[in-house]
Amino acid sequence: AAENEAVLECVGEAFEIAECPLGVDPSTKVAAHAAAPCAVIPKPMLTLHHVGNYLTDYFLFGCIKNDGGIHRDWVFKLRGKYKRCAIYNVRYDDRPGSVKGGRVKVRTPRFVVMYEEADDKSFRVFRVHHALVVRKERMERMEYPHPSGDYFCYFLDEEVSLGDLDVHKIRKMYKHLRDPMHEFAPLYLTGTQVVATMEE
Repeated sequence: AAENEAVLECVGEAFEIAECPLGVDPSTKVAAHAAAPCAVIPKPMLTLHHVGNYLTDYFLFGCIKNDGGIHRDWVFKLRGKYKRCAIYNVRYDDRPGSVKGGRVKVRTPRFVVMYEEADDKSFRVFRVHHALVVRKERMERMEYPHPSGDYFCYFLDEEVSLGDLDVHKIRKMYKHLRDPMHEFAPLYLTGTQVVATMEE
């Protein structure tokens, strides 16, 4: 009994505890809570992946909108009752700044590098778990703010490190690969192209 009490005391510091008989939905026994912000893991604690090991793989450099945190909150929101799954989305169809989903580079990036629109020196890197086209109606159900069409969504896995990337330099060096009318359009580069920016 003393051991149980000690465990409950420790667990109670981080979780709400309530008695719940078998067969009863636990969500009816505890109060609803807003999702906690996604913790930023210190860079030295992240798994380091060397870009040189992924020379033929694609890397997506994508922007987090400067909209008061609305886009960032959606990317990292708690989805469902218990699971947090980060999703990064890009426009898909014929809208300005959109991508064509049939291209291999769009469908198969190994990593997503997300940088801030207001400061591209601030960025985070995630491994891609899988990707698919999500229609506007489903984006609405997923509570994406004001979807204007269909999107290509990347469901993200663990946050990692790619070492000392210079995202500002990468975007500047390869600006000819994106639509000049859309400065923050997604940029897909191979590991070879990324390594070239490190060598100069």
